[in-house]
Amino acid sequence: SGWYKGYVIKNKERKVSKRVFIPEYLTWSSSCLLIYFIITSAEMPLVKEVTTTLREWGSIWKQLYVSSKKERFSQVQRLMWDLMEWRSQLLSGTLPSDEFKELKQKVTSKIDYGNKILELDVVVRDADGNILDPERASVISLFRAHEDATAKITERIKEEQSNVQLDHSGVSARIQSSPTHSLYVFVRNFVCRIGEDSELFMSLYDPIKQTNISENYLVRWGDKGLPKDIEMLNSLKVVFTDLGNKDLGREKIYLICQIVRVGRMDLKDTNHKKCTMGLRRPFGVAVMDISDIIKGKTECLWVTMKALVGDIVQIRKEYPHLVDRSTVVARKLGFPEIIMPGDIRNDIYLTLHSGDFDKYNKTTQKNVEVIMLVCDEEGKVNSICLGAGDRPVNEYRSVIYYQIKQPRWMETFKVAIPLEEMPRIHLRFMFRHRSSQECKFSSFSVSCSHEVHGALAVVGDGLQDEKRNSVELLNNILEVLSRNDVGDTFQHIQDIVSSLLRTINRTVITMGREHALISRVVACMTAILSQMDDRHYSRYIETFSGTTDLVDFLMETFLLFKDLIGKHVYPSDWVTMIMVQNRVFLQAINTYADTMNHKFLDNNSFEVQLWNNYFHLAVAFITQESLQLQHFSPTKRSKILAKYGDMRRLIGFAIRDMWYKLGKNKICFIPGMVGPILEMTLIPEEELRRATIPIFFDMMQCEHNHSGNFRKFENEIILKLDHEVEGGGGDERYMDMRAHFVTLVTGLLERLLDYRTVMSDDSRNNRMSCTVNLLNFYKDINREGMYIRYLYKLRDLHLDGENYTEAAYTLLLHSKLLKWSEEQCTLQLDFQTPQSQRQLKESLYDTIISYFDKGKVIFLIICSFSFLAFCPFVYFIYKFLLQNQQAKFYESIMKILRPKPDYFAVGYYGCGFPQFLRNKVFIHRGKEYERREDFQSQLMSQFPSAVRLNITTMPGDDIKNSNMQYIQCFTVQPVLEIPPRLRNKPVPDQIINFYKSNYVQRFQYSRPVRRGKVDPDNEFSMWIERTTFITAYKLPGILRWFETTVSPLENAIETMGQTNEKILTMINQYQCDDALPINPLSMLLNGIVDPAVMGGFAKYEKAFFTEEYMHEHHEDRDKLMRLKDLIAWQIPLLGRGISLHGKRVTDDLRPFHERMEECFKQLKKKVEKEYGVRELPDTDERRSTRPRSMLRSVRQSICSLAGSECGTPTKTHPER
Repeated sequence: SGWYKGYVIKNKERKVSKRVFIPEYLTWSSSCLLIYFIITSAEMPLVKEVTTTLREWGSIWKQLYVSSKKERFSQVQRLMWDLMEWRSQLLSGTLPSDEFKELKQKVTSKIDYGNKILELDVVVRDADGNILDPERASVISLFRAHEDATAKITERIKEEQSNVQLDHSGVSARIQSSPTHSLYVFVRNFVCRIGEDSELFMSLYDPIKQTNISENYLVRWGDKGLPKDIEMLNSLKVVFTDLGNKDLGREKIYLICQIVRVGRMDLKDTNHKKCTMGLRRPFGVAVMDISDIIKGKTECLWVTMKALVGDIVQIRKEYPHLVDRSTVVARKLGFPEIIMPGDIRNDIYLTLHSGDFDKYNKTTQKNVEVIMLVCDEEGKVNSICLGAGDRPVNEYRSVIYYQIKQPRWMETFKVAIPLEEMPRIHLRFMFRHRSSQECKFSSFSVSCSHEVHGALAVVGDGLQDEKRNSVELLNNILEVLSRNDVGDTFQHIQDIVSSLLRTINRTVITMGREHALISRVVACMTAILSQMDDRHYSRYIETFSGTTDLVDFLMETFLLFKDLIGKHVYPSDWVTMIMVQNRVFLQAINTYADTMNHKFLDNNSFEVQLWNNYFHLAVAFITQESLQLQHFSPTKRSKILAKYGDMRRLIGFAIRDMWYKLGKNKICFIPGMVGPILEMTLIPEEELRRATIPIFFDMMQCEHNHSGNFRKFENEIILKLDHEVEGGGGDERYMDMRAHFVTLVTGLLERLLDYRTVMSDDSRNNRMSCTVNLLNFYKDINREGMYIRYLYKLRDLHLDGENYTEAAYTLLLHSKLLKWSEEQCTLQLDFQTPQSQRQLKESLYDTIISYFDKGKVIFLIICSFSFLAFCPFVYFIYKFLLQNQQAKFYESIMKILRPKPDYFAVGYYGCGFPQFLRNKVFIHRGKEYERREDFQSQLMSQFPSAVRLNITTMPGDDIKNSNMQYIQCFTVQPVLEIPPRLRNKPVPDQIINFYKSNYVQRFQYSRPVRRGKVDPDNEFSMWIERTTFITAYKLPGILRWFETTVSPLENAIETMGQTNEKILTMINQYQCDDALPINPLSMLLNGIVDPAVMGGFAKYEKAFFTEEYMHEHHEDRDKLMRLKDLIAWQIPLLGRGISLHGKRVTDDLRPFHERMEECFKQLKKKVEKEYGVRELPDTDERRSTRPRSMLRSVRQSICSLAGSECGTPTKTHPER
């Protein structure tokens, strides 16, 4: 993310040192304080761009070398050398402003050219060469910038190619060496029998770009076949100047001559007195390809035309016989490539493009004449030049097309106004209908909105030019409306959306992808969508007359988006345009998805095909090539993420949410959506996979609920997975996630099958257990909807059995998922009505309180709701309850005698039980006055084939692995846990007694055991074995029973104690019997001291003896000390065992013993350093003089779990 600059302050000496840090090598310590801030580069943006470009080109340059593309390698090398040289000049900061601008143009041109030949993305820039920010630029300006950039790069490539080709003669060599050129044209004659005056407009024209290069040269020709100005006979000369090398590099250049007849409307009109005269009517055009002439390759023999080198001053000096003072100068439209000192131009060129004057209900159209005047506050100004060589006039009159509703003039003329006069000048346009015989002008007005709508009506079926004009007109309007300085544009955009959006959508649908205007129309559509906000969308949706019309619009829009995403209308290197389009489409898709949720989700109004189109569009969006970041270079990937983020995540999460909202309608999309969802999950994006892979769970469960199996899903996913992976999809990480998916599916299926089995069972307890297993499973995988669904199934089971307390706790879990906000709840249940989260939470609390009341555990209300005192809502709603009723509740506890419930440990052993009960122990909370015999009798009635075990210890593996059912039941005592808020306070005994049987999670069972010789006269010779059980949750809770659990730490303590017990037992056996074989002892000792095992506690050190674990588990401090103690005691035990082994070992096993001793020394050194030294007394009772009671005490320290409270069952320190 960058470098850091900061100060390290050392505590001892308070020395301060200033440094620059790399984040990857920055570590935090309590001994120093780092004060930092991020360093940002002060380089200018252009230098940053050059640096980034050189890095990107550098990697490609190396690949070119490896692939032996020598020519391209050398070409890129030269480009990089140029950029590095220019970068040094930019960094010097010594360039004058004009040289800096020139260098900037060279740098950006070189970068764009290099990106093109390396097939990298187009960089779009503004007029100053700066990279356009898509956040600030409008869609239309971005599109036009892409067009301009592509045209400039293409022209640059042609120049490179023409530099090699333009070497045909000395003339062309001279042309190439000069920066400025001119074209001399001498008009000898004009032979055409018109019969009326005419105007000849000659100009240079680029047929490829369809644009004029120069201004017009105007010759007025008389009806007698001679120039109107007879003095100009044989002197009609013009020089088209300001041409540069880029102009010479154009693929084609034409000299065109447009002929306008000035006179009657129709030449057939013979009544000159009644005819309207002076009308400008189109007559003809002449075209000549002068590409070779202007490039100096040849000279014209029949028409006097010659390419001249230099500007007007130079050619007047060098060609005085051709260019004299009477020669007209026609300047280029635009500035020359090199502007000479003193060459000042303030010309305005106007082009009358086209118009739409459709009268719609009329059969004949108008003959439109456009008149333009240049006016100041005093009136008309003579500043209009219809062409070079003509005198200025005060008005311009257009050519008249006879009864054409959409005339296209394309007439260009110049307005020459001094710079200081421009603020006082405005242009006035008038539109008139002209007829063949008229006594007066018939003028009319044209409104802007009529112009726009009328023009766009022909986009779909009009002529090519009319389409281009219409689209450009709308694009111009949209670009103006996107600006921040034009006031409120809401209604303008709304008008465009309401009247044109669907028309443009349908135009794109009907247009072929090869159509010349397709990219412009799509850009227009994207621009409209980008300027719409939620209000525009909402109002537009309301304009549809009925449901059918709205569905049709949404479906055609989804199909259109999917088609445009699958096959972009823009070149592949227009990445900025493509990403902006994706961002706009994503916003539209999400907005239309909200409309679907509101209008087409209910069963009565559900539209299968519409939802199907949505899902296929969304998957097409997420899988499109332009969003697959893993295929891009690091530079490109970073740029996209910085500007647009990963849009795949956004649409992926939307797909997930939309799927889960389908409810019962999901079956309509199985197996059809299996393939698309699979394709989406194959995208190597971790968060996306986590969000979408669980959809497969839902599909399986949905089909299973519908048909009792999931064969369709199974067949489809096998088929599609084979196809996708064979096509290159998937990776090892995906395989791991799929394996995790299979594990989850297996767990889900186990629980579902158990649930299905017990649903027909008479045992309500079994149904409750399976329901809790399912809701916990859904909670673990973040499936809130399914979790809530099974919460209410459990609630209903509790109410049927009048377990009101447990029903209250069940609803309390739902209430914890809700916020105190007005946000609307998602409808998760069939009986749920639309309401806010706050309203639902209030309602749930009222119900919970009533359940607690019916369950006769009023005090639990106070305990359960005490945490709500910090909620603002409860301060107002439950203030009365907490302040006025709490004393009453305490009083009822003090005076009313309440029976304490008994707790029973129940073990279900044997493979005859279902999976959720098999070989597990549960603690049950008995009902009021319920005895163990009654509880056990009811329990056995649920399993009539079960055998009752009369032992309280854990049975052996023979019983656990048998195919029968064994039930163990005995009473356990709850362990009091006083809440922290009541500790060290004077609390009445009645309240303490309440906590002795409520809010409990630990339970104990004690039984007498006999060890050694028992003295019948000494009661203290009897040992007590105590077993402690810990339940997964406190009782009472959402069930009347919970499974007992063993924490990983407690399991480690138990395992370590059993290992020590095993070593000690074997030592005693070998001390008592010299005839025992040595092999069992060898295997036991070597298995522990082997370096690969390291005493078997290495994994415990990594798991429990870390600062992180101790910080997060303060309550385990005593248990950690006990585990360390057991590890320390293992060393003297191993030492005693190895000593005993050395006395018994045979000569052939002596090397084995010596290696074991060496390993033990290393282990002993490590353990005693970490956990201290323990000394073992003489445990050989045949030779020991120590009292047996002392030996037994040591044995308990070495092997027992004293101080720990583990699961089922554990032995504790004896009580005497």
